[in-house]
Amino acid sequence: MKNKISINVFFYIAWILMEINICFANSSAYKYISSFGSYISLFCGGLFCLKIILTRYSLKEIILNVVLIGCSFMSFKVSGDARVLWFVLAIIAAKGIDFKRIVKYSLITLCICCFIFILLSLFGITNISSVYYNKGTRFYFGMGHPNICSAYYNIIFAHFGYLYFDKIKIRHIFFSTAGAIAIYLLTKSKTGILVYILVLLSFILLKKNFLKKNIQNRILIIALTSCIVFFTVLPIIYNNEKKYMNNIDNFMTGRFSQANFYIKKYGINFLGNNVLEDLTSEYTHNILDIGYSRMLICNGIYYYIIVVGGYLYILINTYKRKLNDLTFFVSFFIVYMCSENVATYVFMNVSMLYFSQIFFKCNKNKELEDKYNEQET
Repeated sequence: MKNKISINVFFYIAWILMEINICFANSSAYKYISSFGSYISLFCGGLFCLKIILTRYSLKEIILNVVLIGCSFMSFKVSGDARVLWFVLAIIAAKGIDFKRIVKYSLITLCICCFIFILLSLFGITNISSVYYNKGTRFYFGMGHPNICSAYYNIIFAHFGYLYFDKIKIRHIFFSTAGAIAIYLLTKSKTGILVYILVLLSFILLKKNFLKKNIQNRILIIALTSCIVFFTVLPIIYNNEKKYMNNIDNFMTGRFSQANFYIKKYGINFLGNNVLEDLTSEYTHNILDIGYSRMLICNGIYYYIIVVGGYLYILINTYKRKLNDLTFFVSFFIVYMCSENVATYVFMNVSMLYFSQIFFKCNKNKELEDKYNEQET
């Protein structure tokens, strides 16, 4: 008797492996997996393609898929950065997946990876676990960088907040805040604690009805949209002769001036620019942490429009459907991209997979979704 196997299994395996791969790539333990990184990517790419082949798409969806893959491949050729191609491949392959289940898998994978990094650091296997800073020692326990260590805490908090939105009580918020403060004292990541505070405020706003719910959600949507506009426009118009701009830039540890450097040097194009030599040079003094700037400069207007447009659509859609848990989850990554470009990489930002629901309208008809989900192999 043949067993029925969900074709989504191919997607889940590929997703977990790629998430492990990107976590290690951003950690001090990368050398232990670097020689396998390309093989893991190739294997996972094959699984995504297999999932796509076994999934039924309408003619309109096939045309959309071809256009997205074509533009993404051209962007990859221009920029040398494969994150757009991986994003499109994952979104297309994600048709019919159980979004909440993949968020659970993502949370488990992140927790396991962080636990491994901490163990490797404590046992001295990864020698680099801290860095001296002008304000003191910053710890990151083998996670690659103090800001990444702080980011992992916030990402895990966002996953828990989404999955257990209705079950979280005051005591849980108290303990998570105490943890965030402890992480800040160890990593000294100003942006990390700021992101946590903003996301916690959005959680409380969505959880409690201080005002009429429709007014609260409108305020949140306006605030998040303003946030996107601010972190997109300021790096473009940044002028170091303006004192208030310098003050904001100093608070964000030079993120705006550094993004402005790349904008002036490379400009903004539809398919992006190849800035990898500058970003990876040991002599560079300019990083590119702001996610919105990273998308515009490296990956182009094409990727920026898809990501920002998709998030705005989700915010409006979840507001109408009163899906406060999803609104919170998306809000976190919108804020997170203001400080860290790693959130523009789909395997570090599982909320992007919800874009598949937008493209393929799978959330409107559960029976139709199930029809596409399960096929006999």
